Parts: sequence; C-alpha cells; structure tokens
Amino acid sequence: MTRKHLPEYICDDRGYLRFIRRSREIYVMMREEAGAPEFWDRHSRLQKGKPAPALVTRSLRC
Repeated sequence: MTRKHLPEYICDDRGYLRFIRRSREIYVMMREEAGAPEFWDRHSRLQKGKPAPALVTRSLRC
C-alpha cells in the first residue's frame, strides 16, 4: 500500500502513520505495517471508538 492511498483518517506524519480523528479527539500512532491484518483490525477498532487491546506489561520487582 503506497502512502498516497492511505485509508480514511490515516495520515503520514514525518515517516509514521497516525490515526487522526479530530471530532473525537483521537490521535494514535499506528505501529503496524500498512495493509497488514493487524493494521486493519486496529483501524476498524479506532473508527468505532473502541480501545485497542492492552499490551502485555511486566512489572519489575527489586
């Protein structure tokens, strides 16, 4: 997928893809490769206003 043919609400910002929807004040950096299944899944979730699945984080104990 070329940068010129990006889906709705996706902007090329200094080499990164961002989902920008000003009416709902949503600004999200898209880390997935454009056109990949994960990209389309996240794009559809953001359009519907649903949050993306939480990333797995590890807590460090000292």
